[in-house]
Amino acid sequence: MSMRQVVRWAAMGISTIVFIPIIILNVEKLAENKKWDQFLTTWWPTVSESLIWANSTWFLCIAAFIGGATVALWVDFFLRRKEKHGESNEFFPNNVDIRLRFFGDSRPPEFVSGDNCWRWYVLNNMQVTFDGNVVGESKILSTCVFISFDLPVQASQLLVKSSDFQLPLYEVKDFSERHVIIALQGCVPAGVLEISTVK
Repeated sequence: MSMRQVVRWAAMGISTIVFIPIIILNVEKLAENKKWDQFLTTWWPTVSESLIWANSTWFLCIAAFIGGATVALWVDFFLRRKEKHGESNEFFPNNVDIRLRFFGDSRPPEFVSGDNCWRWYVLNNMQVTFDGNVVGESKILSTCVFISFDLPVQASQLLVKSSDFQLPLYEVKDFSERHVIIALQGCVPAGVLEISTVK
């Protein structure tokens, strides 16, 4: 039996035991305040015959059982929410650290290492010149890095850096808990590009 079931049944049992005297005391007090006790005293011979079930121990036990079951259901509901919230937090790593090795030309980069990386690719926006039917020089105008995270990430900041070269101008085009898109100006120099998140 799981802890949630133990708490649920314990709450139901305790609530049932507590509800019985509470219901009895509140009914008697309410009857005194509303002067219903005088009405019942006057008309009791008739009322007792038609509502004898409402004054029985079985009726109070059933009412207390329903009240206890209601409390148990609410306890179970909040426990489920707590477990769901805890599970969702477990699937949110603190940060992501991905390294891509570029070669300073049009060759695709190499994946060096990375945590929580599901899929990635790099798109080069190139300009090619033609002299008649002859293909001339090609030039990389910009480089876009697309990364999809394996698990959702909660982070306040994205860091792009390299210890091998000076970063070209870049812009984070889009950043969410599931992916990031980074656009860099021109051709990325040869070296390792590091992409990480900070919670």
